Amino acid sequence: MNRAPRLLDVVTAHRRLRGRVRTTAVEASGPLSAESGAEVLIKWENQQVTGSFKARGALNTVDSLSEAERARGVVTASSGNHAQGLSWAAAAQGCRPRSCAGDHSGDQEGGGADARGGADRPRLLL
Repeated sequence: MNRAPRLLDVVTAHRRLRGRVRTTAVEASGPLSAESGAEVLIKWENQQVTGSFKARGALNTVDSLSEAERARGVVTASSGNHAQGLSWAAAAQGCRPRSCAGDHSGDQEGGGADARGGADRPRLLL
């Protein structure tokens, strides 16, 4: 997308994701609110199916692809939360995920993506 999202984009994403990602809690943080002098709300996206909010954007993006685009597969330059979200979303659509990460990424990052279908991880020298 080469433009700022519009209200229609948000409504469309909501419809695509409803019932497919977890509704996560939002709660006020007394200590952070007191420290900042403003009400601070925390959204517990670590309770999402992949452990982060990245699953939402990845699923919305994969769902918006045409069948031909999905057939070619999806690629991310991540081995962390985004790779896990994309691997999960791709698996939900029968799409092949690939995660390209530099040699600086730790082995602990790629394991989550591998477990969600992203085992095909070429290593790039960055």
